Amino acid sequence: MKVVSKAILLLLLSVVSSLSLAAQTDSLPPDWELRKTIESWAAQIRRYEGVLDQLQPKAWVENGAPEAYIAQWKSSRDELTYFLQTSEKLARDPERLTLAIEAYFRLDSLTDRLLSLTEGVRRYQNPAIGDLLQSLVNENTAVRDQVQQYMTTLASAREKEFEIIDREAQRCRASLISQPAGKAVRK
Repeated sequence: MKVVSKAILLLLLSVVSSLSLAAQTDSLPPDWELRKTIESWAAQIRRYEGVLDQLQPKAWVENGAPEAYIAQWKSSRDELTYFLQTSEKLARDPERLTLAIEAYFRLDSLTDRLLSLTEGVRRYQNPAIGDLLQSLVNENTAVRDQVQQYMTTLASAREKEFEIIDREAQRCRASLISQPAGKAVRK
């Protein structure tokens, strides 16, 4: 039993040291810096709220616009809310790959909806507001790219960590198997 405990302890120490070495060589910034970056993404995207509040898709429908614009407007507001909620969770736990992926897909979906809605704004409400919405979408392309880059970097870091863990587990298993069996205890 003592040999197994030592082997497990050596495995844990080896994995921890390997992970810390991988973390030093990886390009992920520290958590506090990630939180600051994620909060800046949310602040940038939050600028859509003011523009979406100005839109009146029900009035557009009265002027001959398809009713689908009402649904697009509502889903744009929903996606904005979902992105902001996801980014808050990601800021609290920036190492969670699933949250980074969700934030990226939420932002991508929001961008698609807003681009479609922009045409309705220009045609049925006010071209200047449509241009403002389009310029916000264009400005936030950088945010979308940053989220995508972060998601890719985080996924790469996780893959490296799993490779190290797997390699160390295999090495430990091989070490345990190659050790001679202990003497049987008689009762």
